[in-house]
Amino acid sequence: MISSVKNLIKITIRISVSLILIAWLLSRMDILKIVKQFIGVNWILIVILIPLLHVFIIVLRSFRLSMILKGLGFRTPLWWLSMIQLKGMFLGCIFPGSISGDLYRTYKLAKISEHGLESVSSIVVEKSFGLSAMIFTSLVALLYGFYFIRLPVFNQLAHPMFIFAGLFFTIMIVGILFVRYININSGFVKSIQGLDGYLIKGKAIIGHFIVFFSSKADFFKMIMISVLLQISIVTWYFIVSKAIGLNVWFLTLMVTVPIVEMMIMLPISISGIGLRESAFVLLLVPFGFTPEKIVSFSLLVFIVQIILRILSGVTFLLELDHKAYVTRNDGLEKKLI
Repeated sequence: MISSVKNLIKITIRISVSLILIAWLLSRMDILKIVKQFIGVNWILIVILIPLLHVFIIVLRSFRLSMILKGLGFRTPLWWLSMIQLKGMFLGCIFPGSISGDLYRTYKLAKISEHGLESVSSIVVEKSFGLSAMIFTSLVALLYGFYFIRLPVFNQLAHPMFIFAGLFFTIMIVGILFVRYININSGFVKSIQGLDGYLIKGKAIIGHFIVFFSSKADFFKMIMISVLLQISIVTWYFIVSKAIGLNVWFLTLMVTVPIVEMMIMLPISISGIGLRESAFVLLLVPFGFTPEKIVSFSLLVFIVQIILRILSGVTFLLELDHKAYVTRNDGLEKKLI
């Protein structure tokens, strides 16, 4: 009962945040201009190119996850990983927060493989590469704009972005070192109830990290795939921007899209509504775009994403729970132990 009340409170807060942000933005804009932007949308561009790029992104994400699972000793069909990726996307439009899709994929991998810890490790490694690629591509684009295009707005974005990137990688490295080398039997750990259990699991997950990273070839392949995936995601946004008539540079989206994507990961809104629009307005207005055009673009992004997620729900009509879809390499299992 208490748990249900807490969940209801969390959902209510997220809905409230989304409604307040979107209402605050729209109250300061000309709604008719936003409506006109939608009337002029090039839907043919979206209908033809977006589905093709969407499929490519799904396959690329699934291939990246298959590489991670292979490094952890599993063999999984690419099509099966693509199906659970699509199912996870569908759940993302039902439950608040993008983490619902990751939780579903972790659950399915654990259920079919019967190796829960390795399943968690694979998703953690995947998210780590994904976030790192987002920050890396944004920084590269920012540096290019800063040194070669020399627009003042790139200077404005540089300092906060460098601070954020530095904090992200520092926290990640310090966290890994802390979990890996702290003594589980120390008085500090024993003084916090349940901490030792989490640390044991954390050490095992980091051990899986190390096993995967021991192959330099696989490590660099993962970097290349993750960067290509991030560029594809930015291309997705670029196509939507062209469809609604927002003449934004691809380089600008390379800088801003990762920042927005990371912001909407925060569990403080429903599917990023309001937060996404506010972030894009904050980042793109300095480039000379009107708030109405930016909000129109952001809302179209949300609409297209929701349609794709709903269509992804068709995969739930398929039965994909056969144990043979995930096989285990016994030789590598001994290495992990």
